[in-house]
Formats: sequence, structure tokens, C-alpha cells
Amino acid sequence: MRTRVQVGFHSGKLMWRQVEEILRSAGQAAAVRKGPSYLHVYDAAFWEDDPRLAGLLERLDRAGIVPLQRREHVYTKAELNTSPLFWLSVRSAEKGFGGPSYGTEYDLSEACSSCGTGARQTGPLRLRPVEIPRRGSIFQTLDNEILLSTELGTRLRALEISGLELWPVESATRERELPWLQLRVPFELPPMSPLTAGLLREAPCRGCSRDGHFNSAFEPLEITYQPDTIRMKDLPEAVHTYEHFGYSALRDPLSDSHFAQPLLLVGPRVRQFFRAERVRSVKFTPIHLATDD
Repeated sequence: MRTRVQVGFHSGKLMWRQVEEILRSAGQAAAVRKGPSYLHVYDAAFWEDDPRLAGLLERLDRAGIVPLQRREHVYTKAELNTSPLFWLSVRSAEKGFGGPSYGTEYDLSEACSSCGTGARQTGPLRLRPVEIPRRGSIFQTLDNEILLSTELGTRLRALEISGLELWPVESATRERELPWLQLRVPFELPPMSPLTAGLLREAPCRGCSRDGHFNSAFEPLEITYQPDTIRMKDLPEAVHTYEHFGYSALRDPLSDSHFAQPLLLVGPRVRQFFRAERVRSVKFTPIHLATDD
């Protein structure tokens, strides 16, 4: 695994010749060829161990510029091919309101009475067709439900992935099903290890403390579990995290509520399926097991 660092900065009052010198010294010839930015915003990418990264940060510091840095892990083929579990995330922008917004039914008997985290969906997800894509093979709602096209979902269902359910999706404006299937995973893992990196907490529910999780925009989320809390060989091929990401809000009427969602974790066969289908808008991040080191 290597770490790529994306550095972005606003040139402020610097003249273009000064910015050009900074970029050129950092080996960013392509950025120099583009010329001055209309918005005065520039970016550069480095491997974390590239000495030019430290040089760029030093020059920006001398110029009084505070850059934004974003780190991303890049895994080797061997690491990806041997990982027993992955976080499946959707790269494309979210589309359309989900959750209870348009009448999707939920069982609240085991949910937090304060915020609603843990509400169990009991009926088809109801969406407004005008808010969601008309084509494509996968997308994620603004409420973080993941949906596959009927064609893709039907092929995935044929693999009989343990722990994975594919539910129909209904139109909230007409009495008909939409050409999408919702990924549903009932099996929940125990809490992540405290060694998990890139996991942020902000104003969690005082009642259950299960929402209010976020992944950092600047550091990669490295989901880690203690080996004594999960037995990989006994897990279904699709599970979800105990932690729910975003904020929950339980309101009356229920349609005004929002429920934080867990992350979807899947086994190697799911990753192999999406690779074989050439679906490029998904990302598979290996899950880590803590060691005694």
C-alpha cells in the first residue's frame, strides 16, 4: 500500500511567475503548461515519500499559504486480491431523497427512541422518478441507500451472495416499480476497533451514540476490527457496520425524519462481480484486522 497526497492551494496575492516557480520546482510541468488559473486555485499530487512534497509545502509556508492536503491509500493488486472483506462505496454523486421521505415503511420497535437510528426498513424504498437517474447501473441516494439497475442486480442475485438482499424500488408518484433494486444487508458487525483511522465523531445522539460518524475529507478511512470480535470465516459475504454515518432525526410526521446509514462491507466475490461487469463507479477498500504489533 502506498499513500497519494493531493495538495490544493489558493495563490492569494502571488504573481503568476511566483506560482509558476513553485509549481515547476515541485515537478508539476503539466500545471505550469495550463497557465494561470482564473480562480487562482492550483493542485498537485505526490506519493507521500516523494521529497518534492516536502519542498512544495515548505515553499507555500514561506509564501504564507496554508494548503489543503488530502491523503488516499492506493492498494497493490496482491493486497486487493487477498483481502477477505471490503468497504463498498459509490464514487458518483448522490441523487434523490430516500429514507422515509416519500412513504417508505419502517419498523421503529428496535430503533433509538430519540433519533431513530436502527429503524428497520420493512417495505420497498419509495423514490420520486424525477429525482433519480434515468440510466446507468448504480447510484446512491442522498440518504445513502445504494441501488443497482434491475439488469445488474438480477445478475448479482444469481450469485446467491450470502447476507445480501435485493429489494424492489417503487415510484412515489405512480403505482409502479422502478427499474432499480436496493441493496439491503441485515447482518450487523460489532463496533470498529479504536485503531480505525480517518473516522470522525461529531454530535452523536445522546441516547444511542450510534449516529454522528463521518469519514474525513482529508485522511482515508481505514476500517479496522479486533480479531477477537469477528471471525471472518463465519461472516456472511455481505454485512454492515455497527456505526451509522451522518445524523439521524426522528420527527413527526415520519416523512420528515432522516436515518443515518451504516457502511456496506462485502466479500471478494462481490468485488469480482463488479470488476467483471466493468462497473467503474464503485470503489472497494480493504478492511483491516488489528495486530499485536
